[in-house]
Amino acid sequence: MLHLLPRQYRYVDFRQLYMLKDKYPRVYEHLSKRLESNWETTVKLLEKGQREHVLRDFSIPVFKTIYESTLEHFLSAPF
Repeated sequence: MLHLLPRQYRYVDFRQLYMLKDKYPRVYEHLSKRLESNWETTVKLLEKGQREHVLRDFSIPVFKTIYESTLEHFLSAPF
């Protein structure tokens, strides 16, 4: 569930996003916020898993921050 992207992002080359960061910071900021805002369904599933004791209790906001930071670091790394 966490490694799947919504269909509208299927053809986005995320490596190219980081080129925007230097040349077009406002565009980059807008896209970055947009990509970070589609967590509602995932958060609901994580909360349901915790309620049903399928998942241990953990801080979902902390998990979300760690996960987003990891993805951002991975996608911005030169390969």
